[in-house]
Amino acid sequence: MTLGTAPGVVTSWSDAQLIATVATGSTSGTAQVLQSGVWSNSVPFTINIPQITSISPTSGAGGTVVTITGVSFGSPQGGGSVWIGSIAGTVVSWGNTQVVASVDPSAVSGIVKVSQNGTWSNSVTFNVPPSSGTPVTLVPNVISMVVGDTRSLQALNSSGQSVTGLSWASSNPTIATLSADDPPIITAVAAGTATITAGSASSDLTVFPGLLPTGTIIWSNPGDGSGVKKIIPAVPSSTGVADVFALQADCSAQAITSDGVVAWTANIGMTVNGYGCKPVLADFQGGLIVTDPGREYSDSTTLVGGSVQKLDGITGQPYPAYVASNPFFSTPVVHTDGTTFALVSDPNQLDAFTNSFIIGIDPTTGTQKFSIPLTHSTDARYAYSADCTLLSHDLAPDIRGYPMVAGDGYAYVYYVYTFSTDTQVCGSPETFHGETHARMMRVGSAGSSSETAVGDWTVDTYPDGSIQHGGTALPIDEVSMITNADQGVFLSLSNITGGVHLITISGGSVTSHVTLPTQIQRMTPVLQAQDGTFFGDVEYDWDSYNVYLASFDSSGNIKWTAPNYYAQIATADGGVIAGSYDANGNYSGLSFTFDANGNSTGQTASLTPPNSYSTTATGQWPSWLGTALDTAYSLASGAATSVTSNAISYAATFAAMPGGNQSGQGTAIQQVQSNQAQDNQEQLPSIPPVFGNLNMIELSTDKSPDYVFQHYLQTFVAAIGSNNEIMTFSGELPVTGSGQKLTITLRAPLRYGQGPFSVLTERFDPVAHTIAAVTLNGHPLAGWRYWRVYSIGTNDLMVETGAYDGSGPGLTNYVGYFITQGTISKSWRGYLEYIKKDLGAQQILRGIQIGGVPGTANPNTMLNGLYDYLGDYTNYILNNVCQSQSCN
Repeated sequence: MTLGTAPGVVTSWSDAQLIATVATGSTSGTAQVLQSGVWSNSVPFTINIPQITSISPTSGAGGTVVTITGVSFGSPQGGGSVWIGSIAGTVVSWGNTQVVASVDPSAVSGIVKVSQNGTWSNSVTFNVPPSSGTPVTLVPNVISMVVGDTRSLQALNSSGQSVTGLSWASSNPTIATLSADDPPIITAVAAGTATITAGSASSDLTVFPGLLPTGTIIWSNPGDGSGVKKIIPAVPSSTGVADVFALQADCSAQAITSDGVVAWTANIGMTVNGYGCKPVLADFQGGLIVTDPGREYSDSTTLVGGSVQKLDGITGQPYPAYVASNPFFSTPVVHTDGTTFALVSDPNQLDAFTNSFIIGIDPTTGTQKFSIPLTHSTDARYAYSADCTLLSHDLAPDIRGYPMVAGDGYAYVYYVYTFSTDTQVCGSPETFHGETHARMMRVGSAGSSSETAVGDWTVDTYPDGSIQHGGTALPIDEVSMITNADQGVFLSLSNITGGVHLITISGGSVTSHVTLPTQIQRMTPVLQAQDGTFFGDVEYDWDSYNVYLASFDSSGNIKWTAPNYYAQIATADGGVIAGSYDANGNYSGLSFTFDANGNSTGQTASLTPPNSYSTTATGQWPSWLGTALDTAYSLASGAATSVTSNAISYAATFAAMPGGNQSGQGTAIQQVQSNQAQDNQEQLPSIPPVFGNLNMIELSTDKSPDYVFQHYLQTFVAAIGSNNEIMTFSGELPVTGSGQKLTITLRAPLRYGQGPFSVLTERFDPVAHTIAAVTLNGHPLAGWRYWRVYSIGTNDLMVETGAYDGSGPGLTNYVGYFITQGTISKSWRGYLEYIKKDLGAQQILRGIQIGGVPGTANPNTMLNGLYDYLGDYTNYILNNVCQSQSCN
């Protein structure tokens, strides 16, 4: 059942009556019931939850009058109130769609929100210029926590640099307390709301008594003040710290971590043609590739070459830029190994480009790795008398569609070139001969290449007006290309006058070529389904008003269609999540689920992919680890926002979502982890990267290390049954020595596509209170993990677990390691929190000194999991594993 813009939570169902609760985050829309794949009629449904659509102005000092526009503010005001910055504003006027209020003189920067009937609206960032001192922004400026949670905030200046030495305060210490650290650790102690202030800024905190409801804002990062214009999920990597990139209106990029803080800020800059900020792509090393297409000036004599520059995933620092001598044909694409492919041309004469190339760029050095030429076109003209001049031209090949990196790891470019000859006796009609050739160029990241003949045809025009065709001309008006699993590509060619050709290319050869009936005017593959078929768009000659979502195979056989929907994500059950068009053919901002047979099975959270042209900014998109963490990102209220979301089970294909993956940069990646064969052989790291990770908690308890070791570490009770929401341990428990096999089962195996996997204990040391184990074949990771408890003072214990590992061998899924890594890190936090709760202990919130490494680590970071990208803790981890600086 749909209530507003989201599924309702059904509490009672009968043939004549349904009772359901409006979902968190739903706004006014319609009420509609789905049964057996058929929707009922819809009726208007108004949700009286205040919703802000805009504020004006977006900044101002005390006394500034702010106009707040939106819906469902209520009229008259009644018990309604307004919050501006860090404190209640003074209402000037109140209406259902507009509230006017003034800024309190004591306010600092924060948010604007409206309350009616005890319910707050969404929040919109509002800046209050300080009367003195350095202006700062707290990030995130909206946060949600659960009682018992801890986290920290950042205070940033206008350059994105951290500011310390501020006076921090909580408006309600009964709800949230602050430690003495700088910045402090926030501890959520009771359900309610509080405002955290520091310097000239504030952050709005809501504490929930239990799990955050689906659709709840976890955190919201307002950006640098210029406005967040786009968000791109970052590819998880050991050489990157961002979970999402937020692109700002001032052409800078912020790398934002999974807890909403800014890891680094980098300037991207404007394109040389001045049309906007330079395009960026998320690379597979956790960083960004900044591109500039270059420019050809109108005088045709001045060229500015396209450029590619990598921003480091950990620091944001730029690597040397590659600058071509001429503009790029299209946005480059990136390979999983870092190679960046671009299309460039060299000018043969001032008004024409000819010798076109696919080049490979090493973005870490800014140098060209290779250059693969494409066959160029010619236009040769001959005259039979001296007083008539005909010119000959060499012309660039006609690049069609967009280049992509398919699931087989090759970059593909589809292009057409023509050899034409005109002959003429002056004053007489011309004789024309044209030879057109359609080709697919396949290029590997090391520079290997092969060209596949897709089609060849000729056209001859004679002086008497007769025309003769040779071969079958392929449509070239619209070209769509998608990966075909890890075998090659699937190509759809169509003309506006009708005619669709479907072509499958595998191993460098055309393996299938089908011409569809003329009533099908367009068939565009967008996603690949679990069974290898495709989801996409179909248009018919008998219905010029509607676009149909369709399921079809590589021969064009249509399994089912649904009018006025478009494919968004292919799911593991063989179905698809689809967006809808409204009655005017515009994006509705709503998303629905369909099963493998085309039956509509309900409504889901609205999705907006990062490369979508949808005008809605309220839709969400999962991060790469969203499946493991039940989170997604959105541009709600113009900020980079993390929300709780139901996990999506992706189809086990290389095209489960548009653009090949969550980042949408055109590189096809399989999203679901593949199970590997299990056996009892040790599985040691062999595939880079290999690095350490740690989870720790410091506890105030009167229990001894012996007690904790025997009751928790040896038994793994904190990871058995319902004691851990992510995983459960089984096997030879309790651990009493080396050589014992322990099996880990993720609690939602279908979600992760991963069956049980095992480790073997290698170290059992009851004196040092340490257990260590090595991964066995079939584990998604390869390496070692240890568990340890030790005393660092009276009634002061440290409980920790650490690992030194990398990706297991044989993964067909590039992100399998990182999904598992994120999942396991979350599970170890739960493991430590269970021990704390079962002991009735309190967490000690202070900086943690680890293994002699200079400085202290944030206790919240250590509980959530610290990833040792730089290798600072490698020796410490390995010493706990095997009492050595290397293990085998």
